[in-house]
Amino acid sequence: MKISDTHPHGQSATVGRFLDDTSGATAIEYGLIASLIAVAIVGVVNTIGTDIFALLRSIDVS
Repeated sequence: MKISDTHPHGQSATVGRFLDDTSGATAIEYGLIASLIAVAIVGVVNTIGTDIFALLRSIDVS
């Protein structure tokens, strides 16, 4: 038995659709995945940027 089956005052269909809706959860999951990918990209770019800066600095000093 679902919670929506026991809701009083004839609102069970509306409340049931609200409780059974999972589209918001999917959007949140995609948002979390996108943010994790963005954090990984920032980390990689910072590391590579530091290495490239050091390489160019050593060429400039030479």
